Amino acid sequence: MSSCCCLSSGVTPTVQQQLEKTMGKTKEALPGTDVVVLLKGDGSMIYQHTTADVNASEAASVVVGLRRAARQLGDTLGQSRCPAIHVKGGSTVFSCFEVENDLVLAVFRRMDEALVDQLDTTESDAAINPVMEEIRVLMQAAV
Repeated sequence: MSSCCCLSSGVTPTVQQQLEKTMGKTKEALPGTDVVVLLKGDGSMIYQHTTADVNASEAASVVVGLRRAARQLGDTLGQSRCPAIHVKGGSTVFSCFEVENDLVLAVFRRMDEALVDQLDTTESDAAINPVMEEIRVLMQAAV
């Protein structure tokens, strides 16, 4: 199963096509990607792509809750921001990246358990940065 969708209203067809190409680069930057969701801070979806049977609305709600918890933890520890969150499971990795203040890129990956154990999240952050920069530029052009 594979589904892809640009959900953002007010985005021109040209920007939608460019966003589709840019979001496709996520899979190259982060191998094993099954789900990619671009969200506004309130949880409303701008874009989603999935190759797994996932309820994207439910995932969006979880991302918003995770970001809220990360901010609270950051405030407790004296950190003003948390630009990336990675949660590793046995054979899965969930990553949530702050693209801008009100824009979040959420990625769910499946991979071999040994690869999850060896995963360097700093490398993941560096690999996704060019994609996030493209998203920033596209979304600023869309406004």
